[in-house]
Amino acid sequence: MSDIKKKIISYKNTQTMGFGLSIICMFLCAAYITVTVYGIQPGPLWEVLEYTKTEPLLFWLNFVPPCLLLGFFWFLTDRLFYSAAGVAFVFQVFSFINTMKITYRDDPLVPNDLALYREAIAAAGGYRLEMDWLSLGIIFGTLLLFLAFGWMFRSSKIDVGHRTLIVILIAFGLSGAFDGWYASKDLYFGIKKTDSTNMTTVCNELGFTYNFLYNFNAYPVEKPLNFDKDTAEAWNQLETEAAVPEKKPHIIFVMSEAFYDISNHARMASANIDPLAHFNEVSTTSRAISGNIVVPNFGGGTANTEFDVLTGMQTNLISQSGPSAFRVIHKNTTSLARVLEKQGYQSFFLHPGDSWFYNRQNVYRMLGMEDQIFEDAFSEEDYKGDNLAWVKDDACADKFIEEFERRTAESDAPVFTYMVTIQNHTAYNNNKYGNFQFPWVWTERSLSDYMAQEYLSVYLEGLRDADAMLGKLTSYFDQLDEPVILAFFGDHLPNLGADYLTYRELGIEVGKTDTVENTLRTYSPPFVVWANGAAAETTEFLIVKEQLALGNEETMSANYLGGTVLQLAGFSGEDPYFDFLNEMREQIPVIWKENYRLADGTYTNELDEEMAQLLEKLHCWQYYKLKYETVE
Repeated sequence: MSDIKKKIISYKNTQTMGFGLSIICMFLCAAYITVTVYGIQPGPLWEVLEYTKTEPLLFWLNFVPPCLLLGFFWFLTDRLFYSAAGVAFVFQVFSFINTMKITYRDDPLVPNDLALYREAIAAAGGYRLEMDWLSLGIIFGTLLLFLAFGWMFRSSKIDVGHRTLIVILIAFGLSGAFDGWYASKDLYFGIKKTDSTNMTTVCNELGFTYNFLYNFNAYPVEKPLNFDKDTAEAWNQLETEAAVPEKKPHIIFVMSEAFYDISNHARMASANIDPLAHFNEVSTTSRAISGNIVVPNFGGGTANTEFDVLTGMQTNLISQSGPSAFRVIHKNTTSLARVLEKQGYQSFFLHPGDSWFYNRQNVYRMLGMEDQIFEDAFSEEDYKGDNLAWVKDDACADKFIEEFERRTAESDAPVFTYMVTIQNHTAYNNNKYGNFQFPWVWTERSLSDYMAQEYLSVYLEGLRDADAMLGKLTSYFDQLDEPVILAFFGDHLPNLGADYLTYRELGIEVGKTDTVENTLRTYSPPFVVWANGAAAETTEFLIVKEQLALGNEETMSANYLGGTVLQLAGFSGEDPYFDFLNEMREQIPVIWKENYRLADGTYTNELDEEMAQLLEKLHCWQYYKLKYETVE
């Protein structure tokens, strides 16, 4: 044996650290792992560390998991630095994957993504990935460094009994931290964020580790009590005989921000034009069905209504915690767009807002709508007022017409569009549109609160513009020779002041929960499904409307609306789930938590056994689709 080799062995066998020094090294290693995980996530490291100065708790929330795991494996294996190498590698690799996902999808890594690794690998093949060599250098450099330390240094031995006790204590600590700190919504929402709606910004500011662990519990999909996967799979694979219209109409969904028929419930005494002139005319024509849809939320939760309408599933059946439905979609999911795609439809999504809000750019891809148009497609002239805050509904209509004409000129395929407006978004105060002057609204019933008058006046300015948009679209479609079916509806009622201020002042029974009917009224914006002249002549719209006995006072849950439009367009048997929804609508047209409206118009909190089984089937089928359904 050479002298050098003998010296190396001799050196290795004599470098034993005491317990105290080993503890110090454990904390230093955990701190190093925490900082490098910060460094690998997007954005400069100094910005993240600077942010933690304002919220010092964040560093500890990111430090505790690697520290406890390092301690756990150290006492389990009696190898400190080898344990540090493994823990560091896992945390750093996950942070690297998170960075890649944000870079290419603008969406942080969350625990539900781990179940979709096959889809992720397939999706990665569609990108030209540029490696972050600095981050990879940190990951593998750290691995080699800790392995070298592990080879050179060893902690003094601890007897098995003490090590076992410490391992058990750390395991309890990990469990307690996970169920406590990392599951606490109060703690999460108590931490200040630059923009709590942008998940990428939130992840970068909170730190990848804390954000990832919090999301283990943030958006649960609760399993129904009697769920059976094989049974639900059989429902989902049921083969039905498809009926397809001879002339396929263009199908357009316009979800108008906070659209509500408030002026139909409270008389306006001022000489302003009727805020709902076009809606009232269109909704009562023989070429339309209309009424109210019951949506998941009041005053917000736009994306939840999108989810309900597009998928036929119900946000309120996902879990009892009131989820943001778009945050539970992590894989390709059946939607109206996918059903119509099978019939040769081209589709596009239009929203004059930020693409990252509600994670729309990713969710709509998973719903089958790759073609998307967002705020960056609009110019300064498209905004209402001089503060450039809200894209006008009129500009949104013009952009739709432009895009619709381009696509129909380029292809003979019929068009499916889902459009979400933004102009009449809260808040409704005098400076909403900057220095723009709008008429002050007076009502036949005097309002005692100045803020109620202000909210109402600002809201009605937006409502008039939304109604004018409906008029522009129906006028445009009626000039076309091609059939068009338009669904126009609100996403939720507007929030017009604390504790339903303006509604109370107007005497509108919104916000009351004393009866099922009053409860549902708070969540019931209006809708109209209208056919242009060509659709009335060349499709079965009017025939199906008569067969289904649909009129101008319909009330249905939002998750039925998509299937209803498919029926009116002449489609059936295309998808067993939407067929089931159409059958269920005829028995329980409204489901909102434990509040129901039955087909005969009665309201109830309880269902008979047959209807309860229908509701259970809906819940189980929805759970299957969210958790197990494979959509190419």
